[in-house]
Amino acid sequence: MISEVDKALRDIIALKVPNTPVRFEAPSKEWAEQIGGAQTINVFLYDLREAVAGTSVGGYRLNQTPNGWLTADSVGQATHTIDPPRWYTLSYMVTAWYQDPGDMHRVLEDLLIALTTKLTLDIPFSDVLKPLSPVAEVVVAAPPDNRTVSELWSALGNRPLPNVNLAVTLPLDRWRTDGPTAIGGERVKQVVVTASELRTP
Repeated sequence: MISEVDKALRDIIALKVPNTPVRFEAPSKEWAEQIGGAQTINVFLYDLREAVAGTSVGGYRLNQTPNGWLTADSVGQATHTIDPPRWYTLSYMVTAWYQDPGDMHRVLEDLLIALTTKLTLDIPFSDVLKPLSPVAEVVVAAPPDNRTVSELWSALGNRPLPNVNLAVTLPLDRWRTDGPTAIGGERVKQVVVTASELRTP
């Protein structure tokens, strides 16, 4: 989940500010000394918490068909069931490290434009989760209530810089490697699909 969001953000930033490194380390004082005066975009994941409002209760009934996974509501008989995915919000602080304040402000404006025009990120969700129409919502917003920008910079031991705060909310896709649970017993109807039924008219 995190690595996919990181990649999506990197792609957006690299397209808007080409030929500039995008790094995800904590922008501490030691990190700033390490990069020296090199122009860098820093994308710092400083908070990760469950988005309880996005998590539903109950379960989802799916059917595994020759054409992939579908919701049981659209095909009738369910062959598998999954628990509702848990949703999480990833909060990032985006900063532009340039020696000239004018360049810094210009790049931040470019990033703000690029990020605010994106309502969702292009995340490769698993085939199991796709029938539920998952999205990775992007919001340029203030930090969570219990964490202020000044507290962040103080914890990092670095001087504060202008920044763009970004929140990405998406479901935790734990079916990227493990399949859903099959429904056993009489609740599963065996369906035999012949070769002729798979042919298109």
